[in-house]
Amino acid sequence: MAKSRVEQILEAVEPEVLALFPGVTFAFGEPNVAQNASPPRVVWLRAEEGTSVQQARTTAREIPALLDRNVALVAVCWARRGGSYDTDDAALEALVDAVEIALRSCLGTALVLPLGEQWTGCRQARARASRSWCACPSPSQRRRS
Repeated sequence: MAKSRVEQILEAVEPEVLALFPGVTFAFGEPNVAQNASPPRVVWLRAEEGTSVQQARTTAREIPALLDRNVALVAVCWARRGGSYDTDDAALEALVDAVEIALRSCLGTALVLPLGEQWTGCRQARARASRSWCACPSPSQRRRS
């Protein structure tokens, strides 16, 4: 089954997160948020803000694109204390930071804009954080390696 461009880009981000925070598992989509799985884990969702489309910003040297697509994403993160983290909050902050660093590394700093963050209590992990970003995953804007 073919995956969306957003899912393909998030799959490319996952090894970057694992390099910064080993042992993380990943899933995509709302049904996976309710799944009772062991932390650390990240579930990617499309945010309520949705997707916006605007006229493309390109330079003469790039292949011109007709539209840029901005996608608002939410990463729901769970983590527990352990290893070098003394508290659940410290582990959770480290995981959220790893996700943001990986997104910026893969897409470019200017293309990943934090939109908000929400922390909630959760029985299986004690704490859960949801952070949303606006990302521009159109091929014309992805960082070239």
